[in-house]
Order: sequence, then structure tokens, then C-alpha cells
Amino acid sequence: KKASEDAAKIAADIQKEDEQWQLLQELNNTKQEQELLLLQQDYDLKFALAQGNSDLEIALAEQQAIAIMEINDRFREESIYNTNKS
Repeated sequence: KKASEDAAKIAADIQKEDEQWQLLQELNNTKQEQELLLLQQDYDLKFALAQGNSDLEIALAEQQAIAIMEINDRFREESIYNTNKS
């Protein structure tokens, strides 16, 4: 019983640390960095599910690369627009 309680406490501590790290990222990251982080975390879950299925892993990698380019392009366009507007 003690080992089970210890494991639960460790899991809760890890969860809290993860949540604190997420909050810190939200506070410190630019909007672009935060979008890329959330995208990466989403794809981490998808890749974990796809593990062992090479066709799915390849399709996910291609889709992720496109999503990253779209985010970067959007922020680049916003930056150019804001620079020209000034």
C-alpha cells in the first residue's frame, strides 16, 4: 500500500511540474513559439499512437512539416504587414 501511495504522489508531482512548465512557456513564449509548441505536443501524441506503423509515421511527419510551415508563413506575413504598416 505504501508503494502505491508513493507512486501516486510521484505521478501527481510530475503532473504538477508539467503544468507549471506549460504555464511558464505560455508566459515566456511568443505567440509563434507557443503555437509551435502546442503543435509539437499534439504530434508527439499522434506519433506515439502511430509507433510501429511506418506509413502512418511518414504521413504524420509530412503533415506536421506542412503545419509548421503554415504557422511560420503566417507569422512571417504578419510581421511583414506590420513592418509595412508602420
